This record gives sequence, structure tokens and C-alpha cells, in this order.
Amino acid sequence: MLTNLKIQNFRLLKDLEIPQLGRINLIVGKNNAGKSSVLEALRIYESLGSPLLLETLLKEHDEIETGEGILAVENFFTNRTFPDSGESIYIGNSEQTEYVSLKSVYFTLGNSEQDQEGGFFRRRVRTELDPTELTSFEGVRQALKISSKKRQLELPAIRSRLKLQGVLQVWLDFQSYDRDNYKVGQFELQKIGLDFSNYYVPVDFIPTRRLADIWDDVYLTYGQYVIDGLKLIDPGVEGLTFKKVTGDLEGERKPFVKRNGQEQLEPLKSYGDGMRRVLQLLLYLIKAKGRLLLIDEFENGLHYEIQPLIWELIFTLAKQFNIQVFATTHSDDCIDAFQRVSEESEVETILFRLGRSIRTTNKGQVIATIYDKQDLQIVTQDKLGVR
Repeated sequence: MLTNLKIQNFRLLKDLEIPQLGRINLIVGKNNAGKSSVLEALRIYESLGSPLLLETLLKEHDEIETGEGILAVENFFTNRTFPDSGESIYIGNSEQTEYVSLKSVYFTLGNSEQDQEGGFFRRRVRTELDPTELTSFEGVRQALKISSKKRQLELPAIRSRLKLQGVLQVWLDFQSYDRDNYKVGQFELQKIGLDFSNYYVPVDFIPTRRLADIWDDVYLTYGQYVIDGLKLIDPGVEGLTFKKVTGDLEGERKPFVKRNGQEQLEPLKSYGDGMRRVLQLLLYLIKAKGRLLLIDEFENGLHYEIQPLIWELIFTLAKQFNIQVFATTHSDDCIDAFQRVSEESEVETILFRLGRSIRTTNKGQVIATIYDKQDLQIVTQDKLGVR
């Protein structure tokens, strides 16, 4: 679990430091304050800087170049350009014991080498170059060097495969990007135990095929938690299943609920956005066991009266399953619900507000103001100006 967070040179976040985090963290701030950028940075952190995720994020922002095989990764950097100083994007803790960094580098390719165990780490040797000496070399190329240092990389089976022990390095050739190559490489890494997953609940609805797959994984052991969550919206619900709908050309399985005393199943979609939102939150919460859960605009689809109940369930399951939650909101009602549940819970909570600095030393930069459990009651009474 992250106890603090430092993000540098990433999108709006030139130098953001959050010195204290809890198990449940609520992020507030006005539009364009950097809330979504924090979640996006954490997605990269969780995925060990996966090139496949970087491609997905660029597509989500319509930041894909028109040239075939080109990834416009400079968009991840502050001011949408590679820093002349050679600074890296940094996402991790302030102690630099767990992090992901992304750096634009120039290099030349040498002969191929294979890892000491004769495994799949066969690659051409890359020699990183000093940017001031590029004219002295032929065949100079540019890449994004992605370095990750996390606890899962310390596992013996993984550690022995890494050139730098405890650090995974991937060179992303963003000028001639071949998705299939990186997909194969990531699959091979997954076979020895690396986990590139990130559990992010967006504002929009998650595809039902993804929800159906998660339900298949969890329903035998944790399905009742999901049913109990749906009961917060409608107490008459007693069961959930996913099945194909006759005549649906897409052939996807859709969620249906069973009510007390009824044999016929009812489509969950007919219960409104609140039920669908709760289903997404709970499935991802259970799937994120031992990891981070990232929620964009928590209140989306949820009536203000139900929000304290959903927070209570998240607090309970996050502690039980060792999950750290980061959620954003634009809603004073959401903040009020968070504060009330936090006050009654033993779970560590932090609210941080993002805004622009007015100090001369870092004027205009995004900074965070931290509110712990003791501060929350006072500040929520005065409202935080989140819209």
C-alpha cells in the first residue's frame, strides 16, 4: 500500500507530492485540476508502465498519431513535449523504493544477447547515448525507457530474469510501434508471475463482457458480496447471472437479476444506472484484492441517499481484501457521505484537494492540500468548492 505519492512531469502534474495517504483516498478539485491525471498516473504505476496500457491511454485521449506505428508518447509529459533537460516522468513513493519512470532516450542497437537462463529475454543490446553526442554515431534511434521497481519484481523467479535486479526495464520504440511484439513480451512475463493489471472504474459503463468474465471468476467465493451490494439499491434482489439474449447480434452475455418470489429473471439494465454502477464497483473491488482500485467520479449514477451505504461497503471490503482505493468526485454530497462514514470507521482515510499554487516559487503548478480524518468534519462544513 502506498503511504505517500510523488508524480513528476506527467501531464498537468509538474511536481505533485502527497505526503500522506490512507487506505481510502478521495480526490477533489475543480475541473482541469488534475484529478483524472492522478488516476491515470496510478494506472501506469499499477501496470508497471505497460506499453499496451500507454497505447490505450493515448487512444482514450485521441492522442494517436496519423502515421502508422507511431505512438505520440510525448503527450504524457508536461507541456506535451519531451523535456530538453532529459527529466523523467516519475510515479511512485517519495522514498523511490516503488515507482515507474518514463524517460525519452537516444540509443544505438548492437548484437543480440540472451538472458543467463536461456529464457525469452533475447534482445539486441541497446546503448544509451548522451544527447549532446548524437552526431558521433550512426543508426541513432529514440525510445521511451520505462523502468519499474515494485515488490512483485523481488520474487526469486522474476528477479533472476532481470538485468537490473528488482528493476524491470522496457524500451518502447514509439516511432515504429508493433503492438503484437509487446503483447507477446508481456504475456511471457505474465507466465513467470508478473501482474500488469490495473483496476479502474471509469465514468462510462464498463463493457458487459468484461463484467461477465469477472463474475465467472468470483461468484463461487465472493458472489454474495455483490448480491448484498445490489440489495442496497433494491432489497428484493436475491441472485445475479449473466446470459446471452436471444436475437442479440453481438452475442454478449448480459446481467440479469432474480427477485424474491419470482422465477423469471429481469434485466439488470432495467433497474437504472445506479444498479449498474454498483455492480461495476463491487466486481472491480473484489477483483482488485491486494491491489489498487481507481474510481473516476464515484458519485456517477448513485443517488445521494445511497452513497453512504456504498462507501460503508467499500470501506469494509477494502480492509478485508487489503485494497487501497483512490476515487475522484465533483460532488459535495459524495464528500459529505465520505466524511460521515470515515468518522465512524477505523479505516485510514485521506481527502486531498488539488488546486493551483499561488506561490511565486511554483506559481500555477498543481499542488495538493491534505485533510485527514480529524480535519474532515471541519472542512466539509465549509464546503471545498469542488465544482
